Amino acid sequence: MMNNNVSAVQVNGGFYTVVVIKFDIWETRIIDERHFATEDEAKAFADLVNNGGKYRGEGVSCITHYIG
Repeated sequence: MMNNNVSAVQVNGGFYTVVVIKFDIWETRIIDERHFATEDEAKAFADLVNNGGKYRGEGVSCITHYIG
């Protein structure tokens, strides 16, 4: 017997998405995508990535966008 229960999350008020993009000679790839409740949290993560954090020296950049 198959269980067809589907659950969903309802978002009230929107959220911020930060997409980490890696630029390379042959292709550009999305290597990380995270969602945040506040603009400050999203900017803090983007600053961490852009200032060398986890992806240091890999030619990456972030795009931050409000989804709401």
